[in-house]
Amino acid sequence: MSQTSSFRVLPALVVPAAAAAVLWAVASPLSAQRTIGGVPSGAALVDFRVLGTSGEPVRDLRADEVKITVDGRDRVVQAVRLVEVSAAAAAAPALPLPYGTNVAPEGQRNVMVLFNDASIRAGQEPDVKAAISRFVATLGPADNVGLLTTPRGSVRLDPTTDRAAFAAALEKVVGQAAPTESADDFTCRTREVLDELRALFTSLSASTSPTYTLFFSAGLAAPTTEGARIGQETSSACELRVDSFQNLSRAAAAGRVQMYVLQPEGLSTPRPGNEGLENLAGVTGSRLYRIGSSGQSVLDTIAAETSAYYLATVALEDVERNGQPHALGITVSRPDTRVLAQNQLVLGSAPAAAGGAASTSTPRDMLRTTAAFRDLPLRVGAYASRNQPGESRLKVIAILEPVESVTLTAASAGLVTGDGRLVAQWTAQPEELKQPMVFAALLAEPGEYRLRMAATDSTGRAGAVDFPVNVTLHTADTVQVSETWTFSTATGQLMPALHYTGDDTAMVLFELYGAPPEDFFAQAELARTADGPALQTPRLQAAQGGEGFLRIVAQFPLAELEAGDYVARFTLGTNPRINLTRTIRKVE
Repeated sequence: MSQTSSFRVLPALVVPAAAAAVLWAVASPLSAQRTIGGVPSGAALVDFRVLGTSGEPVRDLRADEVKITVDGRDRVVQAVRLVEVSAAAAAAPALPLPYGTNVAPEGQRNVMVLFNDASIRAGQEPDVKAAISRFVATLGPADNVGLLTTPRGSVRLDPTTDRAAFAAALEKVVGQAAPTESADDFTCRTREVLDELRALFTSLSASTSPTYTLFFSAGLAAPTTEGARIGQETSSACELRVDSFQNLSRAAAAGRVQMYVLQPEGLSTPRPGNEGLENLAGVTGSRLYRIGSSGQSVLDTIAAETSAYYLATVALEDVERNGQPHALGITVSRPDTRVLAQNQLVLGSAPAAAGGAASTSTPRDMLRTTAAFRDLPLRVGAYASRNQPGESRLKVIAILEPVESVTLTAASAGLVTGDGRLVAQWTAQPEELKQPMVFAALLAEPGEYRLRMAATDSTGRAGAVDFPVNVTLHTADTVQVSETWTFSTATGQLMPALHYTGDDTAMVLFELYGAPPEDFFAQAELARTADGPALQTPRLQAAQGGEGFLRIVAQFPLAELEAGDYVARFTLGTNPRINLTRTIRKVE
């Protein structure tokens, strides 16, 4: 091709013989089934903790030491993986994210502090608040922590890494307990607390990692004798039945809630409430912790216990992903250990009632909201390029990849402007859902957008991901340049790739539109950081992409590199000279 001879390159551009045929094999219908990392079909992830005699997490457990039962039946434990809280995860990402995902980052604790202010009198809360502050100080900067007063939520802070915001919210917390409290008022207050806890746990049902919930209370009422039997009707709106507590068990399991029930000692309360707290601890798989004025010993123990957990990949049947609770049992053969885990497992969505609404929103519905949908883990990426010569609108190719091997039933994509307008959308055809990746083609005027992609699977799970997209072309000398995007040949044919594993080779591609000048400059590098030293400087390759444009590719072998994020850097042109980057992620 004549254009390539006009390039001045460091190192020089070369044209591989079969590049034109290989580079855009992806444009034809996909046929290769790519192995997706994550959880095999028919399996689920179950989280649990194992503590030694010192109270510290056991960190070297093997899969053959773990026994898991669901509804009393032994299940195959396919793998066990330790997830540790990492202080290194605290730093803000040095590079742009290579893709968007609705999976919470591992190594990041999610903590929710619940303060039962109606059980603690004004003036008695300073010691409890000080203990909470000391506990939060032990968390890593990447850990999220939120605050909610209960039962009426007068102070609420969603989980955040902003410690100043948490301190400001905690400062507003004041004890609200009345000087005296009738038995009926005590029961009603407890019923309100349980209802609020159930609502909170239910809101966490799409969580992809555990939420450690610290519930501080001077006391709760126990189930009343009258109407205590499960399901028995009573005349009082505040009557406490056993199922008022037991309903929390399913909600906690679905929300992956690990509960700590904490009772400050030495408080004068209008009514003793130990039995109600014992009930709460029992149904949520916890125990009642009594803390002194400092609370330091107990809270230090909690900080240590929550510093690591295990994820077990367990073989399950699809029919068990029905949104209903299943009895869960986890034991380990390691002596002198203690297992902390939920006693129920809830996966998927409960079936809709006859004639009722569907249990999840459709992907098209999910495009029109910013609500989180995390039950179906997804990855999403996108790149922009020219659509037709002379057309102002650009083409955006959006990629959706399930984290697990699943059967998708529907998928949609949309571009949303900064003021919330949906300006382009796309819905997958049934045959497009059969591939390991789903590709959407959207047209939009140049600008910055929020790409939102959503999908549902055959078990009723729903997922949605937002990802920022800069829809633009760059100018270098006399040519225009597309955004960069990443590919892999790990499956034997060229396929877009959102991340890489093992000895993969990352292929980063972009397009040049127009005839480059004789002295056009182009260089590629791979580095650990945006301005760090180059680890690789590969030869660029060019292929005729069509009339009036070239496709340029750089190949970066990853076999000798450790897992982590890297940046592919491209310097193009002379007047003006531009710099393009693309983050490359290698995973274990």
